[in-house]
Amino acid sequence: MVPFVSALSLRQVTALSVSLSISVVSFILILISIFIGGTILWKDFDRRYIISFASLPVSRSTYILGKFFGVAAFLLVVSCALGLCAFLVVYFTSIMHPPDRPIIWANLFISLGMDYLKYVFLVCFALLFSTVSTSFFLPVFGTISIFWLGRLRRKLLTTFKPMAVPECLH
Repeated sequence: MVPFVSALSLRQVTALSVSLSISVVSFILILISIFIGGTILWKDFDRRYIISFASLPVSRSTYILGKFFGVAAFLLVVSCALGLCAFLVVYFTSIMHPPDRPIIWANLFISLGMDYLKYVFLVCFALLFSTVSTSFFLPVFGTISIFWLGRLRRKLLTTFKPMAVPECLH
Protein backbone atom coordinates (compact mmCIF):
# COMPACT_ATOMS: atom_id res chain seq x y z
CA MET A 1 0.00 0.00 0.00
CA VAL A 2 2.78 2.43 0.94
CA PRO A 3 4.67 2.07 -2.39
CA PHE A 4 1.50 2.80 -4.33
CA VAL A 5 0.60 5.84 -2.23
CA SER A 6 4.16 7.13 -2.33
CA ALA A 7 4.20 6.72 -6.13
CA LEU A 8 1.65 9.52 -6.27
CA SER A 9 4.48 11.90 -5.47
CA LEU A 10 6.31 12.35 -8.73
CA ARG A 11 9.61 13.58 -7.34
CA GLN A 12 10.21 12.26 -3.83
CA VAL A 13 8.80 8.76 -3.94
CA THR A 14 11.42 7.17 -1.69
CA ALA A 15 11.34 9.99 0.87
CA LEU A 16 7.58 9.73 1.03
CA SER A 17 7.74 5.95 1.44
CA VAL A 18 10.17 6.39 4.36
CA SER A 19 7.84 8.91 6.02
CA LEU A 20 4.75 6.81 5.46
CA SER A 21 6.44 3.63 6.70
CA ILE A 22 7.58 5.28 9.92
CA SER A 23 4.13 6.81 10.40
CA VAL A 24 2.37 3.47 9.98
CA VAL A 25 4.74 1.78 12.44
CA SER A 26 4.26 4.63 14.92
CA PHE A 27 0.47 4.51 14.58
CA ILE A 28 0.31 0.77 15.23
CA LEU A 29 2.69 1.05 18.20
CA ILE A 30 0.63 3.82 19.78
CA LEU A 31 -2.54 1.77 19.46
CA ILE A 32 -0.85 -1.20 21.09
CA SER A 33 0.72 0.83 23.88
CA ILE A 34 -2.49 2.67 24.75
CA PHE A 35 -4.99 -0.13 24.52
CA ILE A 36 -2.90 -3.03 25.80
CA GLY A 37 -0.85 -1.05 28.30
CA GLY A 38 -3.88 0.83 29.59
CA THR A 39 -6.19 -2.16 29.92
CA ILE A 40 -3.90 -4.99 30.98
CA LEU A 41 -4.35 -4.43 34.72
CA TRP A 42 -7.98 -3.39 34.43
CA LYS A 43 -8.86 -6.65 32.67
CA ASP A 44 -7.22 -8.67 35.42
CA PHE A 45 -9.29 -6.93 38.08
CA ASP A 46 -12.48 -6.97 36.03
CA ARG A 47 -12.27 -10.67 35.13
CA ARG A 48 -11.04 -11.60 38.62
CA TYR A 49 -7.76 -13.10 37.41
CA ILE A 50 -6.00 -11.19 40.15
CA ILE A 51 -7.52 -13.49 42.78
CA SER A 52 -5.43 -16.42 41.57
CA PHE A 53 -2.28 -14.28 41.69
CA ALA A 54 -3.08 -12.95 45.15
CA SER A 55 -2.69 -16.42 46.63
CA LEU A 56 0.84 -16.77 45.22
CA PRO A 57 3.91 -15.43 47.05
CA VAL A 58 4.37 -12.61 44.52
CA SER A 59 4.53 -9.00 45.60
CA ARG A 60 2.45 -6.31 43.94
CA SER A 61 5.48 -4.57 42.51
CA THR A 62 6.72 -7.82 40.96
CA TYR A 63 3.29 -8.40 39.43
CA ILE A 64 3.12 -4.90 37.92
CA LEU A 65 6.74 -5.05 36.70
CA GLY A 66 6.01 -8.41 35.10
CA LYS A 67 3.04 -6.91 33.28
CA PHE A 68 5.18 -3.97 32.17
CA PHE A 69 8.01 -6.12 30.85
CA GLY A 70 5.49 -8.36 29.11
CA VAL A 71 3.97 -5.41 27.27
CA ALA A 72 7.44 -4.00 26.53
CA ALA A 73 8.55 -7.35 25.09
CA PHE A 74 5.39 -7.53 22.98
CA LEU A 75 6.05 -3.99 21.73
CA LEU A 76 9.62 -5.00 20.87
CA VAL A 77 8.47 -8.00 18.84
CA VAL A 78 5.82 -5.96 17.03
CA SER A 79 8.21 -3.07 16.36
CA CYS A 80 10.85 -5.46 15.00
CA ALA A 81 8.32 -7.12 12.70
CA LEU A 82 6.92 -3.79 11.54
CA GLY A 83 10.43 -2.39 11.19
CA LEU A 84 11.36 -5.27 8.93
CA CYS A 85 8.26 -4.59 6.83
CA ALA A 86 9.18 -0.89 6.71
CA PHE A 87 12.73 -1.70 5.59
CA LEU A 88 11.38 -3.97 2.84
CA VAL A 89 8.89 -1.35 1.67
CA VAL A 90 11.55 1.36 1.50
CA TYR A 91 13.99 -1.02 -0.20
CA PHE A 92 11.53 -2.05 -2.91
CA THR A 93 10.38 1.53 -3.39
CA SER A 94 13.98 2.64 -3.80
CA ILE A 95 14.48 -0.07 -6.44
CA MET A 96 11.35 0.95 -8.35
CA HIS A 97 12.07 4.68 -8.05
CA PRO A 98 15.78 5.36 -7.46
CA PRO A 99 16.20 8.35 -5.12
CA ASP A 100 18.31 11.42 -5.86
CA ARG A 101 20.14 11.10 -2.55
CA PRO A 102 21.22 7.83 -0.94
CA ILE A 103 19.10 6.32 1.81
CA ILE A 104 20.81 6.28 5.18
CA TRP A 105 19.54 3.00 6.58
CA ALA A 106 20.97 3.64 10.03
CA ASN A 107 18.73 6.69 10.42
CA LEU A 108 15.67 4.58 9.65
CA PHE A 109 16.82 1.99 12.19
CA ILE A 110 17.47 4.66 14.84
CA SER A 111 14.10 6.25 14.17
CA LEU A 112 12.28 2.96 14.67
CA GLY A 113 14.29 2.28 17.83
CA MET A 114 13.45 5.67 19.30
CA ASP A 115 9.78 5.11 18.45
CA TYR A 116 9.93 1.86 20.40
CA LEU A 117 11.44 3.63 23.42
CA LYS A 118 8.85 6.40 23.19
CA TYR A 119 5.99 3.93 23.34
CA VAL A 120 7.57 1.91 26.15
CA PHE A 121 7.67 5.17 28.09
CA LEU A 122 4.01 5.69 27.22
CA VAL A 123 3.23 2.21 28.55
CA CYS A 124 4.78 3.33 31.86
CA PHE A 125 2.16 6.06 32.10
CA ALA A 126 -0.59 3.67 31.03
CA LEU A 127 0.33 1.27 33.83
CA LEU A 128 0.58 4.16 36.28
CA PHE A 129 -2.95 5.21 35.45
CA SER A 130 -4.09 1.58 35.58
CA THR A 131 -2.82 1.14 39.11
CA VAL A 132 -4.96 3.98 40.46
CA SER A 133 -8.09 3.28 38.43
CA THR A 134 -10.67 0.54 38.40
CA SER A 135 -12.19 1.51 35.07
CA PHE A 136 -11.20 1.57 31.45
CA PHE A 137 -11.46 5.33 30.91
CA LEU A 138 -8.71 6.86 33.06
CA PRO A 139 -5.84 4.69 31.79
CA VAL A 140 -6.80 5.01 28.12
CA PHE A 141 -7.72 8.69 28.05
CA GLY A 142 -4.96 9.63 30.50
CA THR A 143 -2.39 7.92 28.28
CA ILE A 144 -3.80 9.63 25.19
CA SER A 145 -3.57 13.00 26.95
CA ILE A 146 0.04 12.32 28.02
CA PHE A 147 0.87 11.44 24.40
CA TRP A 148 -0.67 14.65 23.07
CA LEU A 149 1.03 16.75 25.75
CA GLY A 150 4.35 15.27 24.68
CA ARG A 151 3.59 16.01 21.02
CA LEU A 152 2.51 19.59 21.75
CA ARG A 153 5.45 20.37 24.06
CA ARG A 154 7.69 21.73 21.33
CA LYS A 155 4.93 23.86 19.88
CA LEU A 156 4.07 25.25 23.31
CA LEU A 157 7.70 26.06 24.08
CA THR A 158 8.12 28.01 20.83
CA THR A 159 4.75 29.75 21.12
CA PHE A 160 5.01 30.95 24.71
CA LYS A 161 8.47 32.42 25.02
CA PRO A 162 9.43 33.85 28.39
CA MET A 163 8.88 37.56 28.74
CA ALA A 164 11.87 39.87 28.89
CA VAL A 165 12.54 41.37 32.30
CA PRO A 166 12.47 45.19 32.22
CA GLU A 167 15.72 46.96 33.05
CA CYS A 168 14.29 48.63 36.15
CA LEU A 169 13.73 45.21 37.79
CA HIS A 170 17.31 43.97 37.52
